Amino acid sequence: MAAHKGKHTKTGNDQASPALSGSFPQLQNDGQDPHQTSSSPQSPSTTSSLPRAMFTDPANTSTMTAFSLGYKKAGKHRGLKVAGIACGIVAACILVVYGIGVSFFGGHLYPNTTISGYDVSMKTPDDVGLMLNDTMDDYAFTVSGQGLEMTLRAKESGIGLNGAEIAQSMMDSINPWEWPYQVFQVHDETARLETKVDADQLLAKVTESVDEFNQDSIAPINATITYNAANHEFAIKSEVYGTALDAGRVTQQIAEALADGMPSRIRLTDDVLMVPAIVSTDPKLIDAQGQANTMAKANPEVWMGDSLLCNLASDTVGPWIGVNDDLTFALDENAIHDWANNIKGTYDSVGSERTYTRPDGKAVTVSGGDYGWSIDSDGLFTAVRDSVLAANTEPLTVPTFSTARTIGGNGAKDWGNRYVDVDLSAQYARFYDDSGNIIWESGIISGKPTADRATPTGVWDINDKGHNVKLIGYKANGEKDYETPVTWWMPFKGNSVGFHDADWQPSSGFGTDYYTSGGSHGCVNLPPSKAQELYNVIQVGDVVVTHW
Repeated sequence: MAAHKGKHTKTGNDQASPALSGSFPQLQNDGQDPHQTSSSPQSPSTTSSLPRAMFTDPANTSTMTAFSLGYKKAGKHRGLKVAGIACGIVAACILVVYGIGVSFFGGHLYPNTTISGYDVSMKTPDDVGLMLNDTMDDYAFTVSGQGLEMTLRAKESGIGLNGAEIAQSMMDSINPWEWPYQVFQVHDETARLETKVDADQLLAKVTESVDEFNQDSIAPINATITYNAANHEFAIKSEVYGTALDAGRVTQQIAEALADGMPSRIRLTDDVLMVPAIVSTDPKLIDAQGQANTMAKANPEVWMGDSLLCNLASDTVGPWIGVNDDLTFALDENAIHDWANNIKGTYDSVGSERTYTRPDGKAVTVSGGDYGWSIDSDGLFTAVRDSVLAANTEPLTVPTFSTARTIGGNGAKDWGNRYVDVDLSAQYARFYDDSGNIIWESGIISGKPTADRATPTGVWDINDKGHNVKLIGYKANGEKDYETPVTWWMPFKGNSVGFHDADWQPSSGFGTDYYTSGGSHGCVNLPPSKAQELYNVIQVGDVVVTHW
């Protein structure tokens, strides 16, 4: 038993471990399954005990560890290699796709690219340029607002663009290396759509429509100064804008709208209305208002001879005053001329028809003669204009060619109370003094009522006095007609017609119709005593009225 036991120990325990330890590397190196032997078959117990001893026997711990670690390390290397190959393939694909994108977008626009509403995604610059040029050829738009409605075609209105230049500008702005990001963005390139406008051609086209529109519109009115008669002063009248359009302003708004794209409709604002050149807040207008009030309030007196005609009050001067386009003070010279001519027309009386009532109640109408007002209207215009411009307060005198004693006007008596009234129908003369009293009177013999001898009618004045003079008359052919000496000579029409004594006339003929047959050559014949009386009271300049 002992021997058997010892043998069993030798062959079972002492011999098995070295053999087993020596054979495992061989099995592994030969590539064989370590669970099987390479030659003779073994019993089931032997075959199955080998791996069990290896993985369970503590004495074989180092061998088991070496086997198990070697197996795991080999598997991990194979996984990393596969992963690396896969990553390389993906990276290569990405680089190829990226490169294709860089190449493509080096000559094409990004997706989601528009210009003035037109889709130009993925197009080449050449395609975009042609599209823009074709679009511009057919481009038309409507302009409306402020009552105006018109349609303009680009070709007819001087509007164009350089499609190739704009397209290239769009292309130049692209960075193809950014395409993976940019393809998902929105690109509105309208800002690059720069239209080229021929300003003169566009203005001419717009002006056609605006001029037609303005024919029925209200033009603007400048602010100005006006005279307020109720307040007797000048006030500023505000400007009026009206409805008329300014073609230049319309053109400008169109050009500004086209600079932002190619709109189908352009709406005009009220900035296109014609603007008054002068507004009420202009400092120059306010200054002109002050000047006008200063001049209108000067109020100088206007005299005709010894009579006050009027005052140049603000109510008279006001309508003459205004402002020039440059807002400088202005006088309406035409209005001043009209005023001066009206004064002349009203008060000029030489030869005019005048009506008056004699102190005894007889109504008399007379015309002719050389007495009365004859106003120098041009001189009056100059005097008044200069006085107003200087804001003069000093009196001014109406310049005249001849004067009268008083201001009559409009056919009224202008010689005052003192005058000699020669009533040809009654053949009687009366001399009234300044109080309207008769200071002399006498019957007369006037001129024989023929074309060449009748006493002229009219208003005159005594222009001379003579004592012991010779009156000489001539016929139409120049021959002497008469030569008569007189003692008292008081002419009123030149030196040819006047009062004088006539001792050759019968005393019974004075104050009768004797003149019809024995009348003078035009003079007013007086009895010698009456002629002397008149000579003593009458003065040069006294008025003589001869009438029927």
